[in-house]
Amino acid sequence: MARFLMLPLLLLGFAASAQTTTPTDAAPRIGLNKPAGSAGNTTGVKAKPAPLYVVDGKIIDAFQLSAISPDQIEKVDVLKGTTAIARYGEKAKDGAILITLKPAAATK
Repeated sequence: MARFLMLPLLLLGFAASAQTTTPTDAAPRIGLNKPAGSAGNTTGVKAKPAPLYVVDGKIIDAFQLSAISPDQIEKVDVLKGTTAIARYGEKAKDGAILITLKPAAATK
């Protein structure tokens, strides 16, 4: 059990020792010899884009979408960019998925 607890501590020690010193005229480097301003260094967590789901004109969330059976779906349309924003506002900035369900009598 103690061996498993030592691994994270060893990794932390490695990461700390990987930081390097730089000459005064060079760009500062952080961590595993990466420049401080490189694209690999992020300051926050990036969220995945979340499209707006619209079923028969009603906005739903992904949890409600999972309750819909694929047999119930008649048609799916995708709106992107300014088209989605113009139709549904800022909440559709990541796009909109429009789902049309089959009539209730057709799903039986």
